[in-house]
Amino acid sequence: MAMAAAVLFNCKSIRLESRWLDRTVTFTGKASEWNDLILYPKDSKVGVGVMNDDTNAYLCLTSWDPKVSARITRMGFTAWFTTKSGKGKGLGVHYPVGMAKSGWGHGISHDSDRVKEKMKESLEHIELLGPGKDDTCPTRTIVSESMGIVARTTTSEGNCVYELKVPLNIDSVRKFAIGVAGTNDIIQVELETSAFESGAMKSAENESAGGTFGGGGMGGHGGSGMRGGGHGGRSHGGGGLGDGDLSQQFNQTFSIKLSSKPVSGK
Repeated sequence: MAMAAAVLFNCKSIRLESRWLDRTVTFTGKASEWNDLILYPKDSKVGVGVMNDDTNAYLCLTSWDPKVSARITRMGFTAWFTTKSGKGKGLGVHYPVGMAKSGWGHGISHDSDRVKEKMKESLEHIELLGPGKDDTCPTRTIVSESMGIVARTTTSEGNCVYELKVPLNIDSVRKFAIGVAGTNDIIQVELETSAFESGAMKSAENESAGGTFGGGGMGGHGGSGMRGGGHGGRSHGGGGLGDGDLSQQFNQTFSIKLSSKPVSGK
């Protein structure tokens, strides 16, 4: 079985090859499950791994930079999936939804216990986004899991592990899916952090600088979020992971070739 490979790491769009799913993904935030699959783009502060079977795609993103982790966990994070042709049904998964709508910047910015409580609360929310601007489904992650979408983010001492499972095609259970032509198809994944008002961003920066971020591992079973205001909608903001302060958005596109099931005995 071929190892996952990547080329064009110096280009804006990173091309990856997925590996056929050969293990159980537990979604417990343990990057060790992905160790032999994680690839590290040059000059980046993240690692990325991709697997698939004939039903789902699995993605893991890791970062060891505190500001990168803070952007993802506190500002909010969206993964957009489309097919190469663009004719398949697009899918957006907004998770974590971020903390701006959970009281960030309203008297809690220096209360680390309150911040951790709000962070945990925010991780109980997820938003599923369709191709149309009104195709939005805010729900709990335990509900999204029944629809075939599993998302987890865990942090510890500034390190972040983001795991995601999404259906490849719609069926009677999976109403939100990428919409691929087959397991040899090529999909595009666009990852981006949300943009919030400067006051909320400043509070997040103060928390990151004050050392309250990453005080322990956190996972989530999710809930409702609101589209708009940088909260789930496509923004196409500039900046790469790890560049500048928390107000800068991360936007990175990956072109992923899905894997076909290996032929037995070959």
